[in-house]
Amino acid sequence: MSQKVNLYLNTKQYRFNMHQLPILLATIACVFAGTPLQQLASGNQRDSANLYRGVARASTGNLIFCPVSAEIVLSLLTEGAAGPTKTELIEGLSLPPNDADRRSAFSELTAELNQNSSSKLLSANRIFIAPAFQIERSFEDIAVSDYRAGIENINFADSSAAAHTINQWVEDHTNNRIQNLISPDSLSGATRMILVNTLYLKGNWARQFKAYLTQPGPFFTSAENSTSVDMMHAQETYRYKHCNSLKAKFLKMDFEDRRISMTFVLPDAKDGLGALENRLEDVLAVNVTDNQRVSVTLPRFSIQSSMDLKPILQQNGIRRVFDPSQANLTGISSSEGLYVDFVVQKAWINVTETGVEAAAATAVGASRNLFTPPPNLMFIADHPFIFFIRHASSNVLLFLGRYSNL
Repeated sequence: MSQKVNLYLNTKQYRFNMHQLPILLATIACVFAGTPLQQLASGNQRDSANLYRGVARASTGNLIFCPVSAEIVLSLLTEGAAGPTKTELIEGLSLPPNDADRRSAFSELTAELNQNSSSKLLSANRIFIAPAFQIERSFEDIAVSDYRAGIENINFADSSAAAHTINQWVEDHTNNRIQNLISPDSLSGATRMILVNTLYLKGNWARQFKAYLTQPGPFFTSAENSTSVDMMHAQETYRYKHCNSLKAKFLKMDFEDRRISMTFVLPDAKDGLGALENRLEDVLAVNVTDNQRVSVTLPRFSIQSSMDLKPILQQNGIRRVFDPSQANLTGISSSEGLYVDFVVQKAWINVTETGVEAAAATAVGASRNLFTPPPNLMFIADHPFIFFIRHASSNVLLFLGRYSNL
C-alpha cells in the first residue's frame, strides 16, 4: 500500500508521497572542487537558475522564489533516497554528491544563516510524522544533527487539526508572513510524513532611502504602456556595473548586516526582461565590485508567490521520486513504500525605504548629500527587472525574483 509523505518548505510548500522500490546502487560521475560549502554554493547558483526559469515560464507578472529553501528540504529528502532516485535528486539539484560533504555543507550553511547579527535571518526545519510511522534511526540522526530539524508526531487523519498545527509552526517561524501553507485537503490518514523548511529575513539597508523623497512615477509594463507606482529615490555610493554583453545595469545594495546584499538587474531595453531570464546563469555570475555614486530610482514593492515545484523538478530530470513504481526512499523507511506526491512553496518579499523583509516556506510531502554634485550614473528602474538576495559569506542565493508590476 502506498503511503504519503508530505514535505513543506517555507518559501515553498512541498508534499511528497513515496513508494517502496528495491535499493539500487548508483555511481555519480561528477566532480566538485572546493570546500563542501563552496560546492553547495556553486550548485545553488545552477539550480536557482534552472528552477527559476521553470517557475517563470509557469507564471506571469511579479515573482519571488526561495531556491535555498527548496534545496534544504529536498536535500534532506535525498538523505533518505537510494539508487537512481538519489542520483536524480543529486544531479537535478546540483547537490554535492558525497554524503559527508553534502551534510557538512548544509550543517555549516544552517549555522551561518542563524548567526546573530543586525539582520534577522532565520532558517528552520521541521519533520511532522504520523504516530505509528517508524523512520530509520540513521535518517533521524542526520536530520537532527546535520539539518537541525525538529521532529513532531501528528495525527494526519484529523486533517484540519494537522494542517492547523503545521501552518501555525510556519507562521511562527516567518513572522506570520507565510500563512496557510498546507491545505487540510492535502492530508489524509495515508500521509506519513511532512518535511518543512522556513526562511525568514528582515534587514535594513546600509544606505536607506529617504521616505519624503518617495513619490508616484511611471513604470513601463511594456514599451508602450505604463502605470503609476511609488518610486523611491536616492543619490548614494553603491556597487554598480553596466554589462555590455547582457545589455543590463547591475546595482548591488548592501544591508547593514554586510553578510547580505540585494542586487537589481535592469535591462537596457524596456522589453528586455525575457532576454535576461534566458541568460540567468550569466546574470548571476556577474561580479559587481566597483563603488560609484549613482542616482537611483526604484519602486517600493511587495510580492507574494505560490508555486507548485513538482512539474518543474520533473522537467529538470527528477522523476523517479514522484513515481510510485520507481521511488526508492528506503533510507527513510524500509517497512513502508513511500513516494513523493507534490512539492510546493510560498514566498513573500517587501522592499521599502528602510530595508527588506522576506519569508519563504517549502513543503515536501514525504542619505543624499546636498552639497555633492549629482552623479552622472543613473539607475532608473522604471521597467521590469530581476532581483536577487545573496548571503555573502556562503555565496548562496537566498531569494530570486522579478518585478514587472503585472
